[in-house]
Amino acid sequence: MTILDLMEADGLVPLRSSPDIGVLRATANAIAEAGLSTFEVTLRSEGAVEAIRVLAGEVEDLRIGAGTVLTDADAEAVVDAGATFVLSPTVVPGVAAACTDASVPYIPGCATPTEIQVALELGCQAVKLFPASSLGPGFLSAVRAVFPGLRAIPTGGLRPDPTSLDPWFDAGAFAVGLGSALFPEDGPNRLAETAAIVARARARD
Repeated sequence: MTILDLMEADGLVPLRSSPDIGVLRATANAIAEAGLSTFEVTLRSEGAVEAIRVLAGEVEDLRIGAGTVLTDADAEAVVDAGATFVLSPTVVPGVAAACTDASVPYIPGCATPTEIQVALELGCQAVKLFPASSLGPGFLSAVRAVFPGLRAIPTGGLRPDPTSLDPWFDAGAFAVGLGSALFPEDGPNRLAETAAIVARARARD
């Protein structure tokens, strides 16, 4: 299966940022134990590239990706470290080119129809709708009328509960991306719970 096939099968792309490799290692293991296939490590913390290198070599059955990739140099660095997919909060042509050269899927952030069109013209096979909490499910419904078959991953401000996630899947979301809401500081992770919510939402279609 391709990375996008795995994302579609799971319906959930967990993401996390931390300067502590121990935290990221524990997160990766928890994601794998929950039966999920992908983990996005964002480049918002020092040492993220090296963390990707470590996790890519340690955690079997989990595809490690890189998020918040804003330059072609960063794209090349994370791919060299073992990232199997790359995301950005915006559409970055240089990152798209670097990922195309490496045959690694690039999922850029889009918030307008124009950005979606640019992403598709760059060869992107999926887009991240960011920030999802500002755009709302109605935006996805509207743009899918213009871009049939659009594979979109709403990310940013979503909560691990049906009132937050169900409307996105009703609107045609390919998967959803969640970060800090999955990993509360004062309790256990919410990976299995959220995966079940996603499965129920998709079963209603």
